[in-house]
Amino acid sequence: MILQPSVPGGYVIFCDDVRKEIGGKVTIVGVYGGELTAYGEAPLSLPQLYAVVSFRNKPNDDSYSLKVVVSMFGSDGEAKVLSSFDYDVPACQRDLLPAPIDEHSMVFIELSHIVRMSPLIITEPCMITVRAYLGDDEVRLGSLKVRITNMSEYTAHLPPESPNPPN
Repeated sequence: MILQPSVPGGYVIFCDDVRKEIGGKVTIVGVYGGELTAYGEAPLSLPQLYAVVSFRNKPNDDSYSLKVVVSMFGSDGEAKVLSSFDYDVPACQRDLLPAPIDEHSMVFIELSHIVRMSPLIITEPCMITVRAYLGDDEVRLGSLKVRITNMSEYTAHLPPESPNPPN
């Protein structure tokens, strides 16, 4: 069975840095796999955190508006908006779209946006979410759980220092 991408839909990649290269390439550095562990005592200041956001939808004959919101949720459940942006998506010129490869293929458009949060102040363990809104519909693109761990837990897992360190 061939499964098509879910549209509208998308994803987000949380990472430490994004570099735009010559020729249009993008290098994503320090990717988080669902959880970020910050070491130290709260509040902590992360120099930066990036969210590489991709939103997919079927080509439309009409234009539409899309809002994307990056939020932080703490223990009180209240959302603190870290970033918000709007897209006015124009109607698709279908003659410019590639033809489907076969009858099982699907053509979609993808909008990408790089969000830089700098500095990012972490006052408690939290959840960072990215949501897209098409009218009243919410599309959940991804989330990142943020933990805070003190340094003694980190250093407890390090190997002991050598009694005679190399010169």
